[in-house]
Amino acid sequence: MKLFLRAIPILLVSTLSHIARGQVSTEMETRLSSLAYTMVKDSFHLNRIAAADSFKILLGSSLRQKSAFSYPFELLENISIKAPADSSFRIFTWQVVDKNGNSKYFGFIQTRNKMPKVFELTDKSEEMEDPEFDVFTPENWYGGLYYNIKSFNGKFGRQYLLFGYNQRPIYERIKFVDVLTYKNGNFTFGAPVFEQKGRETRQRLILAYGAEGKARLNFDEASQQIIYDHLVVVKHELLGMTLVPDGDFEGFKLEKGLWRHVNDAVKTTPVENPDRPFPVLDNRREKNLFGKKKE
Repeated sequence: MKLFLRAIPILLVSTLSHIARGQVSTEMETRLSSLAYTMVKDSFHLNRIAAADSFKILLGSSLRQKSAFSYPFELLENISIKAPADSSFRIFTWQVVDKNGNSKYFGFIQTRNKMPKVFELTDKSEEMEDPEFDVFTPENWYGGLYYNIKSFNGKFGRQYLLFGYNQRPIYERIKFVDVLTYKNGNFTFGAPVFEQKGRETRQRLILAYGAEGKARLNFDEASQQIIYDHLVVVKHELLGMTLVPDGDFEGFKLEKGLWRHVNDAVKTTPVENPDRPFPVLDNRREKNLFGKKKE
């Protein structure tokens, strides 16, 4: 444990010396990968935090190098790296868990320039009282781990939907859709584009549900809609009242540059004789449900 904590500063100095010479190399990526694995997987929280501090310094420095935007960083398996279809920027996000099981989020945005601009994302979500209705900056970021990005031409020009995950506090999970705008060399998070009858227009969508449940929130390419689970309140033995999916879906569809709410986002059509590519029973009455011969 102590040996690892002492080794991190030496590793950091060595790697920074390569970066100072303008090098973005496999050696540097390997060191980043090792730090990333430790900060996500190590069982000792002090190791995770020490690795996270070094990782942020190394990654931030490497992303500012001349050749960095085209470097794929394929070894960083524990880090989310997302880019829109137009490849105008990339977003790196990651999560660190403290000794109490609480999560903190970190990130960088890297622009596609000859000499990339890098914006550090500072998670202030714990301090935000009403995040659905505010616009934020990289210095005041609603933190999360991004799992999808989708560009759209909206009322305010080209913008990007960011689909993220946040598991703070421990007893609750949050999935959300933020709106990223890049204008005049600056990034902002949030835009008044989510309209729903009877509700104030929102800057971002937030779906909070119980930690034991699983909820869907993503962009559906087939219907070109934002699809999410409809949640209902149930009583939990330990947590009290909590929200869980009930099997129905809602959504938002792009109309005239705004995302407007759809009650029945997913509709099913009954089929009298559905296709069964791999039938089990058919006319073989001598076999059971699993296709095995009856005793």
